[in-house]
Amino acid sequence: MNEGATVAYAATAVGSPVLGYQWQHNGSDLAGATGATLVLSNVVYAQAGNYSVVVSNLAGMTSSNVTLYVNRAPIADASATEMLAISPNNSNAIVVLDGSHSSDPDGDTLTYAWFHTGDALPFATGIVATPTLPLGTNQLILSVNDGMASDTQAFAVEVITTSQAVDRLVILVQSGSGNTQPLVASLKAALAAIDRSQPTTAINQLEAFINKVHAQLEPSDPALAAQLIADAQAIIDALNGGSPVVATTVEIASFSHGHGAKSHLKVKGAAGRVYIVETSTNMVDWVPVGVASQNADGEYDFDDTQTQEAGTRFYRVVSPK
Repeated sequence: MNEGATVAYAATAVGSPVLGYQWQHNGSDLAGATGATLVLSNVVYAQAGNYSVVVSNLAGMTSSNVTLYVNRAPIADASATEMLAISPNNSNAIVVLDGSHSSDPDGDTLTYAWFHTGDALPFATGIVATPTLPLGTNQLILSVNDGMASDTQAFAVEVITTSQAVDRLVILVQSGSGNTQPLVASLKAALAAIDRSQPTTAINQLEAFINKVHAQLEPSDPALAAQLIADAQAIIDALNGGSPVVATTVEIASFSHGHGAKSHLKVKGAAGRVYIVETSTNMVDWVPVGVASQNADGEYDFDDTQTQEAGTRFYRVVSPK
């Protein structure tokens, strides 16, 4: 029974003189529940438990218990998804949709479905999905289901061109203090190179921009500097075709059990990458369970919050781009 539903119990008894009824919840009398039928409207989780009725005249008799299970709805949460992607081809981009922040208050196993707003059928399933989305604002919906109830969350993922990304970077630079002209000059040179279809020249200008940020801005405003460097590197990666040109290795550096015996992984890889954690029980069939979070340059953490069945469980890390 889901929260919000209505449930009714009826007692059938025969006796003389007139019978009296008293319904009980977990052994305690329910005020006003003195009829042959008990109706619970808009049930809540606190009403779960054992129900019985005492039917009485000169003698009393208690019925056997009937148990009411109340299912609480899950919570859909796509907030772990990066809501902005830069297209490497001025047409579309691979995005990583992450539903791992979703939860169920009863601890039920969830299923996940991803929809374009207005569509009846999902374009992807699973806690993590890696679709290719077109330029523009993509209106999406995450739906989670615990087998009895479901919940949805609407969100948008924006896919922009490298030129648009540089324009936004210029605005971010100009929001800072001090002499921003040298930084803006490098970005405008990169933008001009992109417009001329010269990605290598654009990359060189963006790398020069990063060096200037280190020298000019980092000492006085490290937070803004880190944001500018990360954004510039994302544009460089897009100009390189969506990923760094230098091949890197990724490894699960350590494995431990955290709160509630959930698995905790420390991952080492390249900075600024997206690493999806997958699990398997047979080393053949792999299922994504979430995305590792970067906490330092090239170091990532992942907590497996999914319900884990008994037995051996293997992990691996993959990068979609």
